[in-house]
Amino acid sequence: MQLQEHRSEFEATGAEIAALTFEAPRFAERYLEETAWPWPLLVDQDRRAYRDYGLIQGSRWAVLGPHLWPGYLKLIFSRAAKVEKPHDDIYQLGGNFVIDTEGRIVLAHRSRSPLDRPSVDVLLEALEQAGESGTGEK
Repeated sequence: MQLQEHRSEFEATGAEIAALTFEAPRFAERYLEETAWPWPLLVDQDRRAYRDYGLIQGSRWAVLGPHLWPGYLKLIFSRAAKVEKPHDDIYQLGGNFVIDTEGRIVLAHRSRSPLDRPSVDVLLEALEQAGESGTGEK
């Protein structure tokens, strides 16, 4: 939801944005419907991209530990997350990557928990750097 709330700022950078999921296509389609995700959602059920980008499975503590409960409750009560029975691997962690037009990784944020994401400002700064590196500007 954080990205969608800042959609105009991300689109102003001219960046191409996409998300990746390992879930079955039917769950990906449901996610698109429920969240109005405005960008492409790619399905990688065999998790090849997850492995290639070094995205690991978290420990039980990293995913379910009490240190995360306040963040989960905030999501639940803000209605940003629908509470339902998990239908896939809850331990697979995600990440955020910014890649410039030359294929260089400008930002690699590998999540240490499901709630660990870079801020909008960090992502926008990385997109700015990617734009500069892709055009040869400094």
